[in-house]
Amino acid sequence: MTSRININTHNQYKSPGVVRGMLSGDALVQLREWFDHAVQNGVEEPEAVNVSTVDKAGIPNARIVLSKSISRLGVSFYTNYRSAKGNELASVPYCAMTYHWRYPHTDAHTHTQRQVRLRGRVVQAPVHESHAYFNGRSEESRLGAYASRQSSVLPPLNHADDGKQTLLQQLKAEKDKSSPISHSSPDFWGGYILVPFHVEFWSGQPSRLHDRFLYSRDPQDVEKALPADAATPIESVDKVADAVEKVPWTIDRLSP
Repeated sequence: MTSRININTHNQYKSPGVVRGMLSGDALVQLREWFDHAVQNGVEEPEAVNVSTVDKAGIPNARIVLSKSISRLGVSFYTNYRSAKGNELASVPYCAMTYHWRYPHTDAHTHTQRQVRLRGRVVQAPVHESHAYFNGRSEESRLGAYASRQSSVLPPLNHADDGKQTLLQQLKAEKDKSSPISHSSPDFWGGYILVPFHVEFWSGQPSRLHDRFLYSRDPQDVEKALPADAATPIESVDKVADAVEKVPWTIDRLSP
């Protein structure tokens, strides 16, 4: 077995060019425009986004989740608050997100690709929004949220089990409960909203001379508009967004 794998593939990117005059003055408006473009042009699962967090020791962790909304305030996703990412965000309430959109290509050598990278503070979504989203999920998904102790180790039931039977047993126990629990959102499950300080838009170009534009706003001024306790759900997205939107964006082209 070889100790190293050489990766020599090379694709020539040819995405739509980007110039400053094409961009919105608001990073989240621009993100929505690019997201809608990805949807309209057949990008598979455009809502998939990499969410990166860090633990108390500063060690990074990353995973792909499905973003659920792009609002005036930021980008939201839902999870178990007791999961690894939930625990990490409770300790260090900052994260980074990366969207990567690979468009269906028109020929074998030309590839349209876009990325959007966000960094900022997270806040918990309003309770009523978390409840509404949870209650709109399928019955099996709701039961699964109760049954799964997300990110915890599943002990095997016997020598032939790798832990899967333990999970199925937990799911059966939830199904067998006499009182229905599927119509209410558990307190350990809900939404997060990433409120960005920085958003970079990247469009792949020939010869690696990519178009990159960075939106930035003062993190301290954004923080002042957010609740001090990141573990307390905000009451209103629009109310917080009204305050955050007063912090202006600057836009700069970056070297590729």
